[in-house]
Amino acid sequence: MEITPFPMDFCEIPSTTMTRQVCLITVFLLLMSMWSSLAQNNTGNTSTLTETQTQLVYVLQQLMKNDHSLATQLGLLVMAANNTQEIPAAQAHVNPLLNLLLKSLGDMLKNPTPPVTTNNINGSQPPPMGQSQAPPSGQNNLLDTLTQSAVLRELMALVTKQIIEGQQQAKQGNISVDSPLMFIHPLPLVQQLLASMPARTAVPLKPSGLVSDVCYNDVMTTFDSLVAMKKWAVDMIDATGKPNAGLQRGSFYFLGSYDQCYQIKPEIKAGDVIGGVNVTSSRSFSTKFCRANIPIPDSFVESLHVDTHGIRLKLIMGLCVPETCHSADMEGLFKLDAIKRLNIPVESVHCYDEKDLSADKSAIAAICVLSVFGFLVVCGTFVDVIRRHQSGDRNPEMAAVAAKYTPNRETNEYANITKNGQDNVNKENASNDKIYVNGFPPDFMPHKESYKGLSTIPNGDMMSTEKHINGDTINPRVQNGGVSKSENRQSKPRQGILERAVVCFSLYSNVPKILHAASGAGAVNCIHGIRFLSLTWVMIGHTFNYGIISQDETFTADNLLDFVPYYQRFTYQAVIGGGFAVDTFFVLSGFLVTWLQLKEMHKRNKCALGDWIMYYFHRFWRLTPIYMMVLMTFGCLYQYMGSGPFWPSKLWSAEHCKTVWWTNLLYVNNLVSTDAQCMGHTWYLADDMQYYVITPIFLALMYIKPLLGALSTLLLLCVGIGITYWKEHDVSGNFFSMKSDGGRYWKEVYTVPWCRVGCWAIGMLLGLLICKRGNKPIKNRALVLTGWMAAAGAALAIIYSPYGENKDGGEVWTPTQRAFYEGFGRPAWGLCIAWVIFACHTGCGGIINSLLSWNGLIPLSRLTYAAYLVHPIVMEVYFSSRRTLFHVNDYSIIYLFLGHFGMTYMVSFVVSLMFEAPAMGLEKVLFRPSRKS
Repeated sequence: MEITPFPMDFCEIPSTTMTRQVCLITVFLLLMSMWSSLAQNNTGNTSTLTETQTQLVYVLQQLMKNDHSLATQLGLLVMAANNTQEIPAAQAHVNPLLNLLLKSLGDMLKNPTPPVTTNNINGSQPPPMGQSQAPPSGQNNLLDTLTQSAVLRELMALVTKQIIEGQQQAKQGNISVDSPLMFIHPLPLVQQLLASMPARTAVPLKPSGLVSDVCYNDVMTTFDSLVAMKKWAVDMIDATGKPNAGLQRGSFYFLGSYDQCYQIKPEIKAGDVIGGVNVTSSRSFSTKFCRANIPIPDSFVESLHVDTHGIRLKLIMGLCVPETCHSADMEGLFKLDAIKRLNIPVESVHCYDEKDLSADKSAIAAICVLSVFGFLVVCGTFVDVIRRHQSGDRNPEMAAVAAKYTPNRETNEYANITKNGQDNVNKENASNDKIYVNGFPPDFMPHKESYKGLSTIPNGDMMSTEKHINGDTINPRVQNGGVSKSENRQSKPRQGILERAVVCFSLYSNVPKILHAASGAGAVNCIHGIRFLSLTWVMIGHTFNYGIISQDETFTADNLLDFVPYYQRFTYQAVIGGGFAVDTFFVLSGFLVTWLQLKEMHKRNKCALGDWIMYYFHRFWRLTPIYMMVLMTFGCLYQYMGSGPFWPSKLWSAEHCKTVWWTNLLYVNNLVSTDAQCMGHTWYLADDMQYYVITPIFLALMYIKPLLGALSTLLLLCVGIGITYWKEHDVSGNFFSMKSDGGRYWKEVYTVPWCRVGCWAIGMLLGLLICKRGNKPIKNRALVLTGWMAAAGAALAIIYSPYGENKDGGEVWTPTQRAFYEGFGRPAWGLCIAWVIFACHTGCGGIINSLLSWNGLIPLSRLTYAAYLVHPIVMEVYFSSRRTLFHVNDYSIIYLFLGHFGMTYMVSFVVSLMFEAPAMGLEKVLFRPSRKS
């Protein structure tokens, strides 16, 4: 049988659901792919249809004649276009995805006409080829809607042409055809349709002024070059982000290729045909990477059945665009009428423009300041090396260690260290010579919490007074490598204060101080391990936070929603409990300042005003120089520390440093401008300083009347518990509610000093107890065992009790439960830490004391302050500089933490050498200007 263009038996096409849906999806996708030009190219002439268009209409008519549901579906499109009725999936007889497609097409077909039904579909035979025929009666509304656009008319002509050519080829090959729809090929259709008109015609610059002319022209040229299959245009599309797998697990970033985008060099040569126009002159331009943020509808988020805890989900797409386009241009491009009708709710677009360092005055100032410090380090090291070479001195730290095991020249006796850390010397010299242990004062470590009134020597080493705060004494011969002070004065020239100040920056002196792995006799050595492990705990918690779920603009994980099962696991409660590590720091600080100051006050037997002035000055000077240098570097130079598709347009934690830095300098950033915090993690330093300011009141009471001092400290503890209970009962928040409660838990409970003072008070009580009792061991073994069991049990209960709420299907805590946990949990944790310190110091720590007191932890302990300051910055820079999405699982998190840990301590070592160690040396130089070598 001869195959005609439209066979008479076409009405007998198998009416399977798959065939019908393929037909609709093919046609609708083609229509939607070119919707950017719909309603922009209306000719106003709808009275005449071309021959091929009439043939295509006939195909659609026959499909609807054989299946009334197709006509119903098309009618529903018009109803949706008139906003008279939504299209439920059950009524449309299609799956939800196709239903969404139908609704989108309905939005495009804006025609206030009655819906089309099978009653007004004419079942006439197709007109002969070569003859035109007016549309059957009752079809004008539908045909007018479908033929208002030149683009749609062209599309229908191309579809009909494909069917005719396919049938002719089938006839020549004597191939039977079940359906002419099999001859429709969407991709060639799109390419032919795009090539039929320039992009400027499809997307006119209306309304004008939203996009700069140069950006608009370059974008349109890029589209036209893509149709012409220019390699550079194809590369730009290749570098643009595309949908990923795993959308329902949180892969919401269509990343693209950041580096590839910047390597593309678009070039248009004279003679090229671009958009139907013959280019007369050559030109070229560069490219840049942009990031479009598209909010995800709440309905989609709800369909995921995941509690995002207030985290706002959004879809992010990487775009490779001409360099002439800026963020405002790209936002305006999405607002053009032709693109706006696509209903893509682009919230914002950020383009990575070239950073001009020369125009950034704050960055230049920061670089100048850092250069001065670098110059001082070089000069100080050079002067120190030359001075030591001329005087024949060894490194003082190494000399002191060697002198400890060298016989005294006069007594021929050794200074030995016994197992319990106490010094033994020949009794004949015990009354005259003082012992200097390991080349340092017995309690020397850079992070001591109190001013000790120690004197210095020019290289920045510490020299103890005769009555040191620890009660240990110094052998003047040992402290100078076995040479007496008088011999030293004769052999060493006097140094000026300027030279001594410069030498404070010497790497030759400061590196051994930081890396010296020994502590003095009588020191509470377990503190080193507790401090180091607490910071490690903080870093583990922040590994999940910084960069993965805390970014305001981008989420770097490709399975963000898989994080939800993490916090529902029992084992993950230990990570959530990392917030208690900060309470450990409060216990340590309160203990050290109380213990050391009370011992000093008892030895001096007075409380002079000058001592208290130095008490405050030392604390401020101890914390502030390195703090302000890190803050300046972060605030002024963060945007120049890296680049990448995740790099934020504005990291507000850094931007706020330029305006509210003074709140950090005054240590009130936890109370002032809390909505615009600079380096938000430094709220701890503000709390710590505020506690330090009020501590002398309790120290004076403890010195005058120990019982009164203890009772007043207990009162402080109780007040803190009461206020915390009250505020938490009102807020009823936790770590996971910080995004959904407007930050109330963070600002009213977590960071304010009156809600965290309990652990500081416990540390003060521990300091008073050890000052009065000393390190006498507890002889009752049952009491020791009970203490350890109680501390371990309480600590585990505090950490893992939230599992009852966090687990899948867990019962949400009431405000009373939350208030009780917040009010009493932190002080209870402080009591557990206080027991560990007390037991280890009194010889009841066993293997735990051995581990916490291991000398290898001492250098790491000295770097904890610097590490606390810089570790969030290290994490932010790493994640912002990534080129690929991060997949969250146990293995990758372990590697990530180890990387953060190593990089943090390397950066901390450099920062401590440049700012912290010199500041400590300068303090001694400034307050002992007349000191001789």
